[in-house]
Amino acid sequence: MARFIRLLSLIVTILWCTVSFAQNNRVTVVSSTTSANGTIRPECQDEAGLFIALTSKFPQPSNWHFVIVCDDPSWDEFVRKSGQYKPGVIVYGTTYVQSRVTYISGWRLLHPDTFSGAPTPARIVAHEIAHVVLKTEDDTKAEAQAAIWMRNADFTVSTINEAPKSAGQ
Repeated sequence: MARFIRLLSLIVTILWCTVSFAQNNRVTVVSSTTSANGTIRPECQDEAGLFIALTSKFPQPSNWHFVIVCDDPSWDEFVRKSGQYKPGVIVYGTTYVQSRVTYISGWRLLHPDTFSGAPTPARIVAHEIAHVVLKTEDDTKAEAQAAIWMRNADFTVSTINEAPKSAGQ
């Protein structure tokens, strides 16, 4: 499993960009597709910008690597190759505590599911940040902490719209 995680960038990624943000954290955007001129597609930049804006609402871990998997086909491939695929189960993100890396479906941040009980983009980020802060891979513990943070966070449109749009530049 750990070997797969280290090789993910080589297997899935044609395009990558890394930005630094609070507490020496890194955000890498990966995609199996590029724009016509070989740069990060604007949608991928928007996903990274939204992710960074949302993380600002929660406690900040330090020295962590967040990987935003930009497009749905790349995310589906990651889920399958990482052994997380289960029919009927949607994986929105995953955190590997020992490796200090979190993978997030960027597509789901900009295109959230609309079925009853589907997590919002903020909930997805809160849940994964909870794994990091609590240093646990236990989903029940992470979800309980995310619920507490969600009750206390401000998610007004104006605060989210302040997301940096040039995160990939």
